[in-house]
Amino acid sequence: MKKIISIMTMAAVMLWSCQEKEQVGNVAAGSVEVAGDVVDGQILAAAEGGAYQVNVKSSGEWRVSGLAEWVTLSAEKGKDGQSVVFNVSPNDKATARTATFKIFSASAVQAVTIVQAPVYAITLLSDATADFTADASKLYVKLESNVEEFTYDFGGADWISFDKVDDVFGKKVVSFDIKRSQDFNSRATVLTLGGTNSDDQIVINVNQAQRDTAFVESGNRFVEGLEAISLNLVIKSNVEISYSVPSWLIETVGQEVESDENGLRSKSVNFSAEASAGSRSTTISFKKGSTVVGSVFIKQQNPNPVFVNIADANLRYLLESQGMLIDEGGQCELLGPGMEATSLTIGETNANMYSADPIASVEGLEGFPKLESLTLGNIKVSKIDVSNYPKLNELNLINLNWITEINTGNRPITNLTNVGGYYTYIEQPLNIVIKGVNLIDIDYSVPYDNWYVDWEQLESIDVTGCPKLETLNVKRENSYGQSALHTLYMTAAQAESVSVTKLDKTQIVVR
Repeated sequence: MKKIISIMTMAAVMLWSCQEKEQVGNVAAGSVEVAGDVVDGQILAAAEGGAYQVNVKSSGEWRVSGLAEWVTLSAEKGKDGQSVVFNVSPNDKATARTATFKIFSASAVQAVTIVQAPVYAITLLSDATADFTADASKLYVKLESNVEEFTYDFGGADWISFDKVDDVFGKKVVSFDIKRSQDFNSRATVLTLGGTNSDDQIVINVNQAQRDTAFVESGNRFVEGLEAISLNLVIKSNVEISYSVPSWLIETVGQEVESDENGLRSKSVNFSAEASAGSRSTTISFKKGSTVVGSVFIKQQNPNPVFVNIADANLRYLLESQGMLIDEGGQCELLGPGMEATSLTIGETNANMYSADPIASVEGLEGFPKLESLTLGNIKVSKIDVSNYPKLNELNLINLNWITEINTGNRPITNLTNVGGYYTYIEQPLNIVIKGVNLIDIDYSVPYDNWYVDWEQLESIDVTGCPKLETLNVKRENSYGQSALHTLYMTAAQAESVSVTKLDKTQIVVR
């Protein structure tokens, strides 16, 4: 009987033990789930903070573990179905912040991470006012900001537009394009710059100056005939202007009108001129101080113009400044003074000049129909050919240190003096050729005691193209009786008949 009771007791103990083990195992496994303001284990908190509720479903009691100064909890533990509120303080930083809490139920755990957005701010680091001229420009706005995307309002202005945003050493630089102003009044607008996730706004006052101008209402080019002219013009301007007119043009100023709604005031002017024998023109420049803000071109045009091709730009500039011609880029129209000119002086006639005028060619002067006398002084011309000048009978060559060839052709030119100047500048060994059917006297010497000649590389002079030559001076020496001139080329007839002045070092070679 005792044995049967003992077996039954053991069975009961074993059954209770199994049940106890199963209960302990279930508790050890546990479970916990969260819902409410948490999604995929995260609470996305706004920068201004707030209360975020988390509903807990668990297999038993639960508790919360975690710590952050900017987060407080409504409860640290609870039962299945109860909630905990995470109270998040405002974030006053420009960067996001995170804190992770864990909810335990038995051995089960659920992490809840709070991610709080930063304060999106925009701070202006550059000037709040930007001033521009009437020309096209760039506006650069320097910012300290963490916004994701900027917004722009140009105050209705269509002359300013967004260009790009650059990151420069941790700062933002926003650039804008400013269009060239076509307005005669100044203009201004307010640029408002904000951010898609920020309430901050930056305000910049943008000012653009007026386009200074002066113009003739009916056009800027007037070409009339050679008869007397009278032009009644209206000059409009938005600045105080000054201008000058040539002596052949007479100005009579009339009424002046106050500025209109475009900022332009008007002044009536009459320009008149007497009849002209040939073309003449002027460009009247309207100036604000020293700056040209407009102009008008007036010309009395020869119906049968004469054109010349002046190759050298410096020579064209010189002749145009003297009123001889109108430069049209190489092809030039001769004006009245050029048509009537009987003599021309190009360059300086002072043989002591240290630097020459940059004129390197006189090609085209043969087109001056009445030219009889030509003087060339201290210019950088290397070749002179006057054989096709229709009326030239006098050629004066002074201090031409760059010369290599002279040709007078059949022109009635009998003498050349002071041709080579103080020294021949070209540094490489040089041969000079002089030709002229009617040349009788040539002086290619240098003044005595001239130390400049020490540097010249002149090796030979060829005068075989001068059949009527009678006297020739090629004595080019320094104070020591030295010269680079080795050879004088002459014909056999010249060697017999021409009176030659030279150094013993200079040898005559017959060709």
